[in-house]
Amino acid sequence: MIIEKVKYYKHKIDSDINYYSAYKRRQEIVLEIIDDGKRRSRLNTDGKTGESPSTVSYKKPGKNRMNSKGFDKALPIVQNEKQPKGHQTKQENKVKEVPKSSSPKLKTKESGKNSKQTKSKDLKKRPNDRPTKQTNKIEGVSKTISPKSITKTPDIRENQPKPKTLRPRTFNIIKNRKTSELFEEIVSQESETFSLKKFSHCIRVNRKNCAGPQNDQISGKKQKTYRKVGCYPVEVTLKPLGRFVNELILPKHDMHPFELETLYDPDFVDLNQTASVTNSVAVLLEPQKQFRVGDVIKVRIDLFDGSGKRRRIGGDDVRVWMKSKGEYSRVNGYVTDLKNGSYVANFNALWEGESTIYGALPNTREAIASMFKWYRQYKTLFYYRGYFNKDNVKELTMCSVFAQIPGYDVVCNFTAINYNHPFYCGCPLQHSLTCSHFVSLYDLDYTEIALNRAQAKYFNRDVTFRPFTSRIKLKILKGNNPRANLRNCSGLPVRETWDIKTPPGYYSGRELKPLKCENRLNDDSINQCLRNTTLFLYGDSTIRSWYSVLLKRYKCTIKVEGYKWYFYSECHKKEINSTLIWAPQSFPFLLGGVGDSGNLKLKSVEIYLNEIPSNSKTIFVIHLYAHFIRQHYSVFRNHIRSLKIPLRDALKRNKELKIAIKGPHIFYGTVCPTSINDYFGKLYTDIILTELAEFKDSVWFLNYWDTTTAKENIPLHPGYFIVQEDIRYLLGLVCGKPTH
Repeated sequence: MIIEKVKYYKHKIDSDINYYSAYKRRQEIVLEIIDDGKRRSRLNTDGKTGESPSTVSYKKPGKNRMNSKGFDKALPIVQNEKQPKGHQTKQENKVKEVPKSSSPKLKTKESGKNSKQTKSKDLKKRPNDRPTKQTNKIEGVSKTISPKSITKTPDIRENQPKPKTLRPRTFNIIKNRKTSELFEEIVSQESETFSLKKFSHCIRVNRKNCAGPQNDQISGKKQKTYRKVGCYPVEVTLKPLGRFVNELILPKHDMHPFELETLYDPDFVDLNQTASVTNSVAVLLEPQKQFRVGDVIKVRIDLFDGSGKRRRIGGDDVRVWMKSKGEYSRVNGYVTDLKNGSYVANFNALWEGESTIYGALPNTREAIASMFKWYRQYKTLFYYRGYFNKDNVKELTMCSVFAQIPGYDVVCNFTAINYNHPFYCGCPLQHSLTCSHFVSLYDLDYTEIALNRAQAKYFNRDVTFRPFTSRIKLKILKGNNPRANLRNCSGLPVRETWDIKTPPGYYSGRELKPLKCENRLNDDSINQCLRNTTLFLYGDSTIRSWYSVLLKRYKCTIKVEGYKWYFYSECHKKEINSTLIWAPQSFPFLLGGVGDSGNLKLKSVEIYLNEIPSNSKTIFVIHLYAHFIRQHYSVFRNHIRSLKIPLRDALKRNKELKIAIKGPHIFYGTVCPTSINDYFGKLYTDIILTELAEFKDSVWFLNYWDTTTAKENIPLHPGYFIVQEDIRYLLGLVCGKPTH
């Protein structure tokens, strides 16, 4: 079966290479007959000849409200003023209607003899091909809009009525390398290349492949504005194996140590080269010792590869935890990498009786190095789709947090409307649409990552949980209770929550018991804590789970804006004058639209922090995690860095404000192991601890990595009882805490 797939993909790649080469020849021919000034006039909608595309400005249209299907209602058509008799626009001079049976022809001052001499045989043999992006746009307009409605000349543009907007916006145009240059790199694709998308992983929709900018379904009436059938200039495409390894997104001095350690690791081509969970062993460092409650238990894990050879290098993702008999009690062990193939885990003996120590290796060093290389190669492992609409002329383009988008030589820069966080979309190909006609954003698809045979076999799984077969059983005798005489959690210094070497707590049944304090919260004390208080939850759907759990026990009146799961939502409890709010994070997120202000509706956390009143009692929880995993970690780090000034200002302005950063949690279940992998939660935790070190005495850090490791959490969204205990742990820390 695998051999047949390899033959099929090799044939497909060979046909694509010929397809791209033919496109390149056609593109070069047509570009020769279009002068440079006229190409710029396509971008310069303000009619200022000679202006650089990078400085072209567009004015934001007025209100754009979405209907129930997620698309904008048709905007009223702006009629042009009457022109003098005999007047023709540039577009009418540039293009004339041709019968459908004949190939489109361009008439310019420079065409003449040169155009006849340089025509390729491919264009004659395939009259239905769409010549280039420039021609496509003009042709698409001629079929959908009358020539009178085309407004490209300076005098018409200046005389047009200005759109009524609250805040006019300026968008930058970015020119990337020509698409043909990208195709040249794809030509060197190796014959045996695999992709998990071909194995039904990492793909959400069964969309047909419509690669190639001249495809007749990418623009105009033929492009379906639905994700399942929508086509794009270049499909989220494979890149050659082993290429772009040295294209660093970050300079080495700014690179995270986790990436720097694996920067020059070669691709693994044999699973026997990686650590094996069946061959590796766990040993007790003090096997003769009689352990008692309160003692520290040390375990060493020695890794061996698939061929049985001892590993002599570190960097593997080793996780260790201990469970009591009957799995009633659970605690995580703190793991230290010795950098020689061995790892040491420390445990606190917290209960008496028989227990077993378990370990897992969800990600080997080779897999981690591969993931870092993919981020360097592709930058983003997930693309979004931008929806553009003007006078019922619609188009979808690919969007990303990076300006390099496959298939688009011209990119719209929407960073300004995303609250100064990077956001880009491919410029529409239809001539009548510009960057200013952007309406909304939706998720599109995962990047199709090129894998060799070993990588494809390793990553082709829905669950990354790989437990070691070697386990340690021991009996713990009665001893000194380490939790005796603990203080109330409200009295725990904030700095103590930033200590990740000690687990925040352990599970006794379904209850999470903190190790450094006693959580004495009950229903009455929770109500008293939240009286005259706003509990604000900001982040992705995992923090939305907190909101859902609180609603079940927090009887209040719900106020929702739009579809309740993905938009701002709040409820109010009159009895105690308390408000509960959930606000989804800004882009990168799975959807979003332009609001009346001209910015995206989903606000950044900095905006909400700046809006907190100086005299309000507020508990503010921030959680950024899952949606950032599909992007290079520099995107997450930049978002965390942008919190510093708003955090300082908010804490200085409001003495009653209590802020907590919810850290990442582990999850072994994934819809796409190459793109959504909890390993980066460890890296994100390190980024938070490093970048926000100045707030260790004023902002709580909620470390749920250790508690979910002990729970062996599988789903991306932890279950109800885990969430319930996470919330209880937070309230135990902040309720009754003196103001800063």
